[in-house]
Amino acid sequence: MKLARMLKAARVLDRWERRAEDINHSIIAIFKCIATILVVCHWLDCFWMFVAVAGSSDERDSWVYAGGYTNADMWDQYVMCIYWVRAACFPF
Repeated sequence: MKLARMLKAARVLDRWERRAEDINHSIIAIFKCIATILVVCHWLDCFWMFVAVAGSSDERDSWVYAGGYTNADMWDQYVMCIYWVRAACFPF
């Protein structure tokens, strides 16, 4: 379902490119690059949470339990996923 939305979004972007002849194409390329990075980071965040929740037979082995996020709401867990994925992928 989400893949279909992504494909539709790509078609919408292509349509915007054709209609926006007066917009600098480098701005559109930068927008596409940023959007791609954000989508890939979201996927990595979701995968990081999936590995923490489903990857271990004992929930005490995950970063969610070690950090005390077992009772935290989903938003706090997602923010921690963002932090840890960024720290692991971009350690500078």
